[in-house]
Amino acid sequence: RAKAELSRRVQGAYATGDTAGITWLVGSAMAVDAYGAWRLGHLTDALSLLEDERTQIVWFAQVWLAQLYTQLGRFQDAARTYRAYTITPMQFEYLDPLHRRKLGAVYEALGEYDKARSAYAYFLEYWSDADPELQPMVQETRQALARLQECCTN
Repeated sequence: RAKAELSRRVQGAYATGDTAGITWLVGSAMAVDAYGAWRLGHLTDALSLLEDERTQIVWFAQVWLAQLYTQLGRFQDAARTYRAYTITPMQFEYLDPLHRRKLGAVYEALGEYDKARSAYAYFLEYWSDADPELQPMVQETRQALARLQECCTN
């Protein structure tokens, strides 16, 4: 359904001459294709689509790309992508702490413990009073931060 809706919107953007809209919509459609490929286990296809320059302007494509890099063990690429995303002003500011939490896990995997602690602390600053169904994530992050404070210093 998402792909059909994006196709409909692309046609509308062409009809009105909205070139900026066309660019974003084409990138979004490619990102949706990438997500489908990723979920079907076609990681190379998904990666190719998400790394394409046309998806670079689509914020959710960048989030998926960082997640895919993490899944592939490409932690340096994941960190670079998350950093670029978190520095940019976001449409949905409430998501930033969630992505910082994921960035913390990437930093931890890279052995960059100070950066991991900072990312985890950022998440906890904003989400420690999250809704009850999100508290397991908050508790897991607290445990990760405590673990790093006890064992690992750079």
